[in-house]
Amino acid sequence: MKQWLISYWQEICTFILTLLIGATLISLIHENRSLDKEVSIESSITVASTNEVSTSERVSYQQIETLVDESLNIPYNYTRMQADGVEAAALDELKDLPLETLIQEVLEELAIQEHNISLAYYNYLDGETYYINANTPRIAGSIYKFPLVAMYLEDIKLGKLTKESVIPETVPYQEQGMPPAQSGYGHNTLEELMNVSIQHSHNAAAWRLVFYRFDTWAAFQKALADFGNIDPLPANYQGDNYMTAYQTLSSLYRVANDPDTYESLIQDMLNAEEPRLLSAYLTEGMACKYGQVDQVVNDAGIYFLDNQPIYLLTVFTDNVPNAYRLLSVLNLRINEWIYVNHLSS
Repeated sequence: MKQWLISYWQEICTFILTLLIGATLISLIHENRSLDKEVSIESSITVASTNEVSTSERVSYQQIETLVDESLNIPYNYTRMQADGVEAAALDELKDLPLETLIQEVLEELAIQEHNISLAYYNYLDGETYYINANTPRIAGSIYKFPLVAMYLEDIKLGKLTKESVIPETVPYQEQGMPPAQSGYGHNTLEELMNVSIQHSHNAAAWRLVFYRFDTWAAFQKALADFGNIDPLPANYQGDNYMTAYQTLSSLYRVANDPDTYESLIQDMLNAEEPRLLSAYLTEGMACKYGQVDQVVNDAGIYFLDNQPIYLLTVFTDNVPNAYRLLSVLNLRINEWIYVNHLSS
């Protein structure tokens, strides 16, 4: 009798244990199915987002940032774009779009008349060029400062000067028809003057460099033309601070193609003040020198990727009310177009 009771209770315990194990297994299976369901939902969201990016509609900043980070790796300033009301391009619309069409679409969108601008573009990846009024002399503003510094770097390479050479004030600016010098500027080594001329667009520093090396502004303009490979000089070129978009592009080409000579200039252009105009929406890679005088707003730049020049762009404007938006949006679109058509897999 006693042995029978022991066997009976053993069977009961075994049955209860079996029930507990079964319940645990069922719970785990149910939990795994729930996890599988969540993963499937998450996967469907990812697929849906991918499909949205591939449509012809404008994509959100979150979508374009994800696409850029994971596919194109383009460093754009999305916060500033959003603050300015500038949307990322529909990338599939840029695929195989002729560059000329892209530029004309930007001009039409912003109601820009071609006679108010000059433009010159060069693509290192395929040799394509594009010009609008590129040989028309226009007020350059501070654009002249980057070829000016480039000439001094050539003098350093030839041993005529060193970066520590002291550059004195030699000619009063008023005698050359220039405005009074900005006061309070004490730096006088060549390296210091070159640096602030580019990074901070300091007029007094640049004028000191101009009149130390050249007797007159006209002589300097001729040197600018020679550096930019334009001969003969266009009509109405001399007499004011004139340059052409083609001349500026040629000067950029000379700088970009000789980083050994012009490395410090390129670095100063990359680090110049706060990003603006051509560099407004690009967080890196755009080496620029802007020029602005009253209603004249210009910029010229080299886009680098992995220390290699990818394209050159020069834009001069005259009395264009939304010139800032034109230059910033135009270069953003060109940069997006370059990545989609030349740099993405």
